[in-house]
Amino acid sequence: MLLMIPLLLPLGRWLRIPSPALLAPLLVAALLSGVDIASLALPEWGMNLMLWVLGSAIGSRFQGMTRQLFGRYLWQSGVATLLALLVLALFAELIHQLLGVGRDVALLALAPGGIGEMAILAVALNIDPVFVAFHHLLRMVTLMIIAPFWARWLLRHSHPS
Repeated sequence: MLLMIPLLLPLGRWLRIPSPALLAPLLVAALLSGVDIASLALPEWGMNLMLWVLGSAIGSRFQGMTRQLFGRYLWQSGVATLLALLVLALFAELIHQLLGVGRDVALLALAPGGIGEMAILAVALNIDPVFVAFHHLLRMVTLMIIAPFWARWLLRHSHPS
């Protein structure tokens, strides 16, 4: 698959796929996995390495921050998280009532977070990881496709008259 990436980038640009360096290989991997031609799974050591690098990158952003500023950011992020969780709970309950999906599955499928982290959490909680990962992937791909068009629309309509 890694050898195909240099070939997929020009194809993604030619097809005008948003974020072609990410989406073109992702779509091909999904297609190959969907028709059982290839099984694309990250080994455990790869997942651990990725999480270690990600945690280090996030932690390094706090270097040099004062306690007062850290406290203010912590408070603001807490309020924002609470509001996001309230909206999440509302939509999860709506999905539960309309589609009959379990509340725990709906909550995890809609929860903010990365695909990998949510899939790992789904496995740990014995919740269908494919359902959860699919919804996170759908959200990511949808945002990548819609965001460029939305940004262009906002730029066209935000200029003062």
